[in-house]
Amino acid sequence: MNSVIVLMVIGIQMITFRELYLMNSAIDTFLLSIALALVAGLFSLLTLVIGWIGNKLYGKLDEMSKNLVTMASELHNRITNVDKRLTRVETLNDIIAKED
Repeated sequence: MNSVIVLMVIGIQMITFRELYLMNSAIDTFLLSIALALVAGLFSLLTLVIGWIGNKLYGKLDEMSKNLVTMASELHNRITNVDKRLTRVETLNDIIAKED
């Protein structure tokens, strides 16, 4: 035979080294595209999970912030009420001290 060496015979069609190389190249390209699609899918899944965790964390932090604002306003009201009572007691104490 000349420069073309016959590798195997499938049915009636003969496959040469060049045709086998082209088939392997196509298979490699196909497997590479599957691998890249798998990597892209896993990356998108990772992005989805990180986004979901971030959303949950943001929600909890927002809830804590609202609770802290409510707590601060309640503390402010209590301190104001205590200050009013103390002022009344001091005023009554001064009035009683002046009468004696």
